[in-house]
Amino acid sequence: SNPDLVARLRGAARRGTLWHEVKIGWAEAGPLLTTGSIDVLWQDPDGGYHLLDYKASEAKDDDAGPAESLRRKAAHYHPQVALYAEGVARLLPAGARIASYGLWFVKEGVVVTWPT
Repeated sequence: SNPDLVARLRGAARRGTLWHEVKIGWAEAGPLLTTGSIDVLWQDPDGGYHLLDYKASEAKDDDAGPAESLRRKAAHYHPQVALYAEGVARLLPAGARIASYGLWFVKEGVVVTWPT
């Protein structure tokens, strides 16, 4: 739930393990460079890292109800946030892990997450 998320983010801030607008980048085979910006990244007390990408546009679809519209938007953005999670995992210290990644649909106040 969002109140639980807010409490987790506050806890991470108190521990000094909350970061905003984290720029990432890594090279693939050949000349391909992948870059991105993580809206919020935090580490939980157990050492797992979590990342969220904010989506400010409405998760609204003219031919679908609210729940289906949200599902479609999450499916649309999933590859992007999954790639961000992969990129962050490459940059973490040895033994560190991504525990979850997700999308925060700000206008709807809805967070969709995927475990890793």
